Amino acid sequence: MKKKYEWQPDNYAKNSSLQYQYAMEAIPKLNLKGNESILDIGCGDGKISVKLKTLLPHGEVVGIDSSCEMIQFANKTYLESDNQGISFHTMDATQISFDRGFDIVFSNSALHWVKDQLSVLKCVNKCLKKNGRIFFQMTGKGSMENIIHAFIHLLEDKKWQPYFTEIQFSGGFFTEDQYRNWLKETEFHPVRVELVKKEIIFSGKTELEGHILAAWHPITERVPEIDRNAFVSDLVDRYLKIVPVNGDGFPTVEVVRLEVEAVKP
Repeated sequence: MKKKYEWQPDNYAKNSSLQYQYAMEAIPKLNLKGNESILDIGCGDGKISVKLKTLLPHGEVVGIDSSCEMIQFANKTYLESDNQGISFHTMDATQISFDRGFDIVFSNSALHWVKDQLSVLKCVNKCLKKNGRIFFQMTGKGSMENIIHAFIHLLEDKKWQPYFTEIQFSGGFFTEDQYRNWLKETEFHPVRVELVKKEIIFSGKTELEGHILAAWHPITERVPEIDRNAFVSDLVDRYLKIVPVNGDGFPTVEVVRLEVEAVKP
């Protein structure tokens, strides 16, 4: 997709419980002392940055996102109250520029939308202190294969086909070896690079549809808003024919998360 898509922060805030869950599983792995400075790449609506700040009474969090709509939402939602030590900025992950050093660069459920990971890592290296750490978590190679399969077949439907001509995914789902090589090329010391498989259970079709509307927005926004819910409903219907609900009647999705921990020597 060559055009810059516009995220919908209100919709994302309502339908991003899964991304929040991923973050809550990741944050304990940071082993925070409470005085660190953290850069949060792809901070979205800001709620995870705010959660990080609650764990840093003597620290600071800077959230960045390429979506000005998301940053406006984060500023309006969180910075009108007395949230000191936290700020939000519109900034592309491949063009990070700060005249200071961070202890940790964190990213949750964002960097799979960026194809040029080398540029991200070069920028991150420049803005990290010596012995600073990175913790990235993103969608990894092999994730959601059956939903992608359902999506590809849905594009054969003449109703939806016109909206997806010349579609190009702006990011990528990466392997462990790919990321280790990029870390070494940008002079990081890899600590842990791991693909982690998870089964996500949704409460019903409606929750799964909400997740796709929020997390797949750069894809679904190609469909006019008046037809978008119908498109996602068709997609989920096709998916559930491939992967029926579990024994308890709930939809499940197999995901693969790429977790990256590294240190700047």
